[in-house]
Amino acid sequence: LPKFPLGKESKTTMTPDSYPSPRVGPNMTFAKLIVTLFKSPPNEPILLYKSEPQRLYFVILWCITITVTVYALNMTEMIEESAWTIYQKNENDLPFMHNLMQFVLRTGLNLGVLGIAAGFIYALMRARSRLVRTMHFVSRGSDDEPIIRISTNPRLPFNTKNQPIPVYDIPLSDLTFGKNAVAWTGNGFYGTADKASFFMMIHQKGVRFPFIVDRAGWFWGDGRVWDVIFGKKAVNEAEKGITYQKKWDIARQEREKNIEKKKLEVGNNWRSKEFLKLVKDDFETAKRFV
Repeated sequence: LPKFPLGKESKTTMTPDSYPSPRVGPNMTFAKLIVTLFKSPPNEPILLYKSEPQRLYFVILWCITITVTVYALNMTEMIEESAWTIYQKNENDLPFMHNLMQFVLRTGLNLGVLGIAAGFIYALMRARSRLVRTMHFVSRGSDDEPIIRISTNPRLPFNTKNQPIPVYDIPLSDLTFGKNAVAWTGNGFYGTADKASFFMMIHQKGVRFPFIVDRAGWFWGDGRVWDVIFGKKAVNEAEKGITYQKKWDIARQEREKNIEKKKLEVGNNWRSKEFLKLVKDDFETAKRFV
């Protein structure tokens, strides 16, 4: 049977012991782990993250780019041929200027399709340059804000060995997760594995394109550290490791308990009684304004 040629690229090659990092255990609480990071010696970078080989990402980006390009060129050719045929035949016997104007409008539609495709291809090229390779935490002493040093990939996919590796030094306060996004899932070596998404995004203040972080990479500590650093969670909240799925389950259980409580107090037809009570309250409120 044929095998996926890049199957090995999707497998984890780094373990927690690949690089030095303290871990939560009997002699290391989560709060102490965070203090260890923020109290690290100034100007001595601490490796916070290292990605797995990213060839699979590059192949996916190339495939999508080629597909979009082919479809865009094919659609452009079809629209242009149709516009030119309609212009030449002029079956409705339109005046010259009217016919020419319609041809120009159809050509403008063609340019619009090309513009959308070009914008999408540009976004794919930007995605390559926003894939995080390494991330370091750089303390600058107790009086200054820490810096996150991020290295990514060259934007152009050609002759990458001779291109400089982009490195960004960004203040910690300028980097955040998106709304409701978390690193900690409780799965995998570092509690960051997620079946629904194999990457997460870190947004930089004032920059449209976020950094893309592969969840299968190597992490300092565990995913809860990232929820403190980029999710801006309190240490005691992040330490609990409550995921959004677990929060939803807790809220659902509380709702079911409230329903059972109302059934015991009011009866099985509690919904109808609650509705009638609301209608009565609204009617009494309306009477005051009459």
